[in-house]
Amino acid sequence: CLVDTAAPADARVGRALAAAVLRLGRARGLSFPLRVVVVDHGSASRAVVAVRDRLAATVAELLGPRASVIAASMERRPGEQYAFAEPLLERVVGGAPPYDSGDVVVAMAFLQPGRHAGPGGDVEQILDAARGRSAGLRTHVTPLLGGSHLV
Repeated sequence: CLVDTAAPADARVGRALAAAVLRLGRARGLSFPLRVVVVDHGSASRAVVAVRDRLAATVAELLGPRASVIAASMERRPGEQYAFAEPLLERVVGGAPPYDSGDVVVAMAFLQPGRHAGPGGDVEQILDAARGRSAGLRTHVTPLLGGSHLV
């Protein structure tokens, strides 16, 4: 895990995500406050989901009034016992106000590309489907964390 759960003051990954969101928002001329979804793979572990939530809280704190921030999982296991991994990206982007129209920034809590976060991967497919369901929805995806000097 990139986040040291034993060091609550270590906000490197959250800072990297917040910096990527701001760079993307400014580069694309997006209107503030931004609507930001911090997305990770999703997990059957409450501890991993807590890290995702911590990252989103850090991003929200760093961006302050410049953004509305929510955490989401790309996927989760079926069953009520795994409901703690909600909300799913597919239910947030294109499905839940204020993330269902206009510009939405997806902050990728993924280190490297692969079948989930790479070109044509699961996240891209979920966002394509969301744009197909929601007229006027525009998604903007941050670079992956592996390229950040902060991580």
